[in-house]
Amino acid sequence: MKIGILGGGAVGSFAALAVRAALPAAQVTVIDAGGPRPRRTFVLLAGTRVRLAAAGLWEEIEPATHALDDLRATYRGQFGLLRLDGADCGAPALGHAVREDDLHDALRRAIAAAPGIEAIDGARVESCAPDGEVSFAAADGGHATRRFDAVAAAGLPEEVLLRAGFRFDAKEYGHRVLVTAFAAARPGHSAAERLLADAAVTLLPNRHGWCHILTMRAAAAAALEELADEDYEAHLRDASLLHPGPDAAIASRAAWQPRRRLAKPAGIGALALLGASACSVHPIGAQELNLGIRDALAWAKLLADGTEPASSGAACARLRQADRRRVAFATDALARAMLDLRLPGKLNLAGFAGTAVDLLPAARRAVLRRALALP
Repeated sequence: MKIGILGGGAVGSFAALAVRAALPAAQVTVIDAGGPRPRRTFVLLAGTRVRLAAAGLWEEIEPATHALDDLRATYRGQFGLLRLDGADCGAPALGHAVREDDLHDALRRAIAAAPGIEAIDGARVESCAPDGEVSFAAADGGHATRRFDAVAAAGLPEEVLLRAGFRFDAKEYGHRVLVTAFAAARPGHSAAERLLADAAVTLLPNRHGWCHILTMRAAAAAALEELADEDYEAHLRDASLLHPGPDAAIASRAAWQPRRRLAKPAGIGALALLGASACSVHPIGAQELNLGIRDALAWAKLLADGTEPASSGAACARLRQADRRRVAFATDALARAMLDLRLPGKLNLAGFAGTAVDLLPAARRAVLRRALALP
């Protein structure tokens, strides 16, 4: 069986390795545009770790990750406290933070070591079709067309997918996410969140130090993006936002605008959409990459279980539809509430709900199992 993976990012690479593990005789080809990967920090949730370990893929990437043992959420100037620990739901950690470039390098080493996987780098996919035909421009300027029994798209431009017959419902949040990397030798294993009336802050330790994530309305973020590093750090401290401490220095800064995008359908014939190609969501809750990994593992299992390759894309879309919708609607509700929902006075609904969960072990366990996507 000839399998094509369009996009060699994290989800595409996981899909290639999962198919190879489930179908040792398959010929897998990964077509990727290449280029340096961003230094964004992702969180692989505890449930994702369980699934990757079951598929035999966790050992390949574990050295690049950094365990997050616990999280403390507070609400500045508001009532509320929420403390979460992996032990609350029987997990060794809440998740594992990993920088995107580190994850990509680990996956690429695994692909290079895996027999039966061909990687075509520096190639730009120009078209893909439900019958498995893929055309691409090669790194040398030439053009090629290949036909596969089953194809997964995990990182193609929207215009290519539109030409293939997919349509998208998109929603802009008006939020801006400012991501700052702080270099630190010993960042520890505790994550933190703080919710303000007009912003939300997350602090994640990784192997290189700290990842500071500030989410706020785009209009308010514009002025902060213009600040020099020292002025931006001073603003974080003056505003009592989370910061890693006096021994940490800014290593890099980036900004982007989140949106929700759902593909309709998410699979046609032999062509399946995985990860953000099928369902792009607000980064709240660290759900997007984890959702994509579940897509990749489910698609590989469908093929291994004997699903007809010519209809595997449509079959994967049906199988994954409920999970994608649940995550999309849950993150949408949280994203809107995060910056919009407040009660009169200082009592914040999120703080009240967080404290209630903090005080009720059964509720905390239930919330964690759902949030961490534990099976």
